[in-house]
Amino acid sequence: MVPDMAKRAKNRLQAVGNSENIRTNILNIRKSRGLTQEDVAKRIGITQSLYSAYERGRLGISAEMLAQISVALKAASDEILGISHQEDTESIDGRLIRRLKKIEALPVHQRRALITNIDMFLKGVANPKGEGTASLEEEECG
Repeated sequence: MVPDMAKRAKNRLQAVGNSENIRTNILNIRKSRGLTQEDVAKRIGITQSLYSAYERGRLGISAEMLAQISVALKAASDEILGISHQEDTESIDGRLIRRLKKIEALPVHQRRALITNIDMFLKGVANPKGEGTASLEEEECG
């Protein structure tokens, strides 16, 4: 029985650290964080084209580079290696994340006006007949 368990563990470990899986995980994590290749490359201190070569598999990723990419993406190395991943969390489009960062940088009065407009738009889409009057902020808070 023990040899069978060792064989299953060995097979499972072979998939962990697979360079194709690592590259795919890095790409997916980068996009989920709303980052461009240039953003990550700047954080690491390399050119975008060099980072692209790592992400596309034209260059092998050393342990040191993997650690640097992990820090740049603010992702656990386990997540990059595919050892643990959060399947229950919903993925947010990277474009939305970039836009949210721009909205956060706006002055408070502009941000409030924009959020009010977004709330009104979403109410109209969700409830075209205008039924119910609670704002989305009220719904989220209470």
